[in-house]
Amino acid sequence: MRYQELKLNDEPSGLSSFYGISWPLLVGVIACLGLLALTSWHISVDPDTYMHLTVGKWMLDHGLVPSTDIYSHSLVGQPWTAHEWLSECIFAAVYIVGGWTALVLTTGLALAATLALLLRFLLKRTPPIYAIFFTALAYSALASHLLIRPHVLSWPLLVVWVSSLINSSEKHISPPFYLLPLMVIWANLHGSFIFGLAIALPLGAQAIWVASASDRMRLLRHWVLFWLLAVGMCTLTPLGWRGLLFPFALFKLTHLGAIIEWMPYQFSGLGGLEVVIASYLFLALIGCIQVSAINALLIVGLLHQALTHNRYASIFGLITPMIIASSFGVRYQLLQGGDKGVTPSGLDVFFKRLAGLASKKAVLVSAVLILLVALIEARNDHHQPSKEVFPVAAVDFVQSQGIEGPVLNAYEFGGYLISRGIPVFIDGRADLYDEKVLGPYLDAVRDGSPAALDDVIRDFKITWILIRPDSPARAYFDGRAQWQHLYEDKAAVIFRLQSVPKQSNPQSK
Repeated sequence: MRYQELKLNDEPSGLSSFYGISWPLLVGVIACLGLLALTSWHISVDPDTYMHLTVGKWMLDHGLVPSTDIYSHSLVGQPWTAHEWLSECIFAAVYIVGGWTALVLTTGLALAATLALLLRFLLKRTPPIYAIFFTALAYSALASHLLIRPHVLSWPLLVVWVSSLINSSEKHISPPFYLLPLMVIWANLHGSFIFGLAIALPLGAQAIWVASASDRMRLLRHWVLFWLLAVGMCTLTPLGWRGLLFPFALFKLTHLGAIIEWMPYQFSGLGGLEVVIASYLFLALIGCIQVSAINALLIVGLLHQALTHNRYASIFGLITPMIIASSFGVRYQLLQGGDKGVTPSGLDVFFKRLAGLASKKAVLVSAVLILLVALIEARNDHHQPSKEVFPVAAVDFVQSQGIEGPVLNAYEFGGYLISRGIPVFIDGRADLYDEKVLGPYLDAVRDGSPAALDDVIRDFKITWILIRPDSPARAYFDGRAQWQHLYEDKAAVIFRLQSVPKQSNPQSK
């Protein structure tokens, strides 16, 4: 469908020129302030956050990207490259400067930029009230993935990349080559860059398919050249050309589906993805959305990916509003007034007032407000992670008692142990552990198989255990005299092999 900017018969002014605010700015500020003021430790309660911070700090200290594992005892020295090194360095630098609040602020700014850029794109194609509605749908798909992790930093880049290519596709013009440097940054931030390469293919095909016969070959050459150059840009990473294969290698991991974020999407209650799917289905059924066959296949493919791996629900939520926006805008205009333009309602007039660009003064005031809130929250330690989620006290006990040797730890404790300088049995780096460690871990700790636990303890020379109190593996250690119960709290329980020289043996409940 050719791009057509939606026009209302009335072009009101007033609030936007008087206050200098706009919907994208307002939505961005609300999102950032909401994250800062209304959320607490749960925004940072991801085990991998600690690992990313530790890896980032190591890189800042050494000026190198690690090429072998230096954080585990199970696979120490095995090839492993920090493919998200840029994100990890950014997070580490931010944490050094401002602690957990600075990390939440960074996440909030990334979310704010993502929603503001998306809304600005939608405002050119749909009435403001519907543009805000689609942006809210996108947020509902993003909300469960709001964590201090590299993928959040890639969201604004995803919106810029896809919106620019959709704009070129709808106008049947060549893709903007100035976007290519963006792919270098993206490929070093997060592995989702592969979606940027993938989505350029159907969007380019759409532009070429509907172009006039005289323009078709020229557009084909430009889109193919653009895509090849984008692929080349993605090789400018520590992994080189192997970085292009890394996302595909993940999908081949034997035990990937056992990790929560890689599991199929679970329809339990009314979650963000359900809301998005139901809303688009309703709009399609009443005739407000009608996309091309290529775009329909693209949406179906994105939905399949989101249902197969729940971590991709956020990508589905971000990309689909941009794909359907022009279709919705044109259908809305036809239903309301055709070529004569849309007769605005009072609500349309109100929302249109803030559809323009924000003033520099409004942006500056918003930035100052966000900074003040962040400073207040930092003084209150509002964003300090909960000690009941991570084994903070348990690790304090381990280090105070001088407990050493190879540990068998719960998967979700790996990142925190790395941050405390303890070599782990396993952490969130599934690409490293898949066959040799993750499989045995799942059988031993997740399933509590005595035979699997015997094998793991023998093969990896395990001398102490750090797992959750309700772990299925706990019964194994409770029932064996050679394993001494040393410590327990709400977060973790510790056992130690009796043959290890004993220190003092306090109990903590």
